Amino acid sequence: MIWGEYSLEKNDEILLSLQNALHLHLARVENELWVAYEREGSSFEDSGGYTGTGLAEPGGATSKEPVEADDEVERLHRTTVDYDGRAWSRWVLNSKNPRISVEPIFPDLPFVVRPDYEFRLGPGASARIYTRIPIAVVLSDASDNMLKITEINSVNLVKTWFGTFEGGEVCYWLTTTASRTVRTRMVREYRCYCPVVIKNDSSQFLHIDKLCIRVDRLSIFSDGSRLWSDEMTIEHKGSDEFSDLIVKGKPPEEAPGSTLIGKPRNPVKKGIAERTFKVLNQLPSIRF
Repeated sequence: MIWGEYSLEKNDEILLSLQNALHLHLARVENELWVAYEREGSSFEDSGGYTGTGLAEPGGATSKEPVEADDEVERLHRTTVDYDGRAWSRWVLNSKNPRISVEPIFPDLPFVVRPDYEFRLGPGASARIYTRIPIAVVLSDASDNMLKITEINSVNLVKTWFGTFEGGEVCYWLTTTASRTVRTRMVREYRCYCPVVIKNDSSQFLHIDKLCIRVDRLSIFSDGSRLWSDEMTIEHKGSDEFSDLIVKGKPPEEAPGSTLIGKPRNPVKKGIAERTFKVLNQLPSIRF
């Protein structure tokens, strides 16, 4: 896996890859960190199809010197510099010898997922399911108090609306399903297995055809071969649309002894009432 710290000397460039997903290029140019990436199956508009080494000036000459844009005023407003089809973002760091930390983090919005087969959970019953959430990569300067530089989603994500007209939110939509078992053949370096326990504390059957996973509260652990989140428990209390969430904050029982490699965006562990099951059925195809 790619997680860890990397020291880049001047004019160094390294390539870090997540299986079947993301190729991340890091380059040191004076006191700048240059970052480019490409996703497998994505268009070249994401970052280009450049596969060589070094930073090349237009015309093919390889150079580690930034190219000035005096004659193209509009380029001063761009956030990236184009070389050989790749879009490089430039980050001027305070550290003289930066150590770049590469860590996994969950993307910045909740995920709406479907179970393999919708089911109804009886009063007092519970079910354990597993979702496969694609992670993001966060880059930080470990030599400058873990100063966050940027983060990049490992795959292209589609947004959807979850909730009602009056009260809803934008979420990411997953085309993969939540399953009742861990499927080894589905393991990928860019996916994190998230165990979710659903408890029906109401007096009625709970129909589960979609659910919203609040990934901002989850940590990421590694057992050496796959990524796991801590276990999240969703307690459904009744007919209203909100459920209590509880996050354990430690590796799940399937991965004892795993190492913490990614911290949660929001470290709240329990006592949070959130919308989990009810979705806007009137607009089933809305996308962003």
